[in-house]
Amino acid sequence: MLERMKELLKRKDLCVMATESEGLPHCSLMSYAVSDDGREVWMLTLMGTRKYRNLLANPNVSLLVDTREDARMPGRPRPVALTINGCFRSPDSPEREAGIRRRLVERHPVLEDLAKNPEARVLVVRIRSFQLLDGIAEAHFLEID
Repeated sequence: MLERMKELLKRKDLCVMATESEGLPHCSLMSYAVSDDGREVWMLTLMGTRKYRNLLANPNVSLLVDTREDARMPGRPRPVALTINGCFRSPDSPEREAGIRRRLVERHPVLEDLAKNPEARVLVVRIRSFQLLDGIAEAHFLEID
């Protein structure tokens, strides 16, 4: 089941990121890339955004990746939603940050200008758990060590 969850995460490239500050939730549509081992999700944002301020105040984050676009096709498969809970942190070195920026631009060329902006920050979300909802009622939950 873990490999199925990671495969969905790697196949898709947009998620909804939920952050929180002072009891108020905030959702953002985000382009993302995934580490090769499927343990981290990488994104970019500007320093002045609410999401970034929220992450600095509370590093707990939830991401939602789903197959709603696939469900529009004829003979459509049942929808699948993957909820990811994790913890935000900054990259641990300038070299790693540069590598993540490169990977994000490779996956999302539209992010090139943002990646070059000195106000842009790389978001690293270390995954703690996955919850896969397959259809309406079939759910699978896995904690990651």
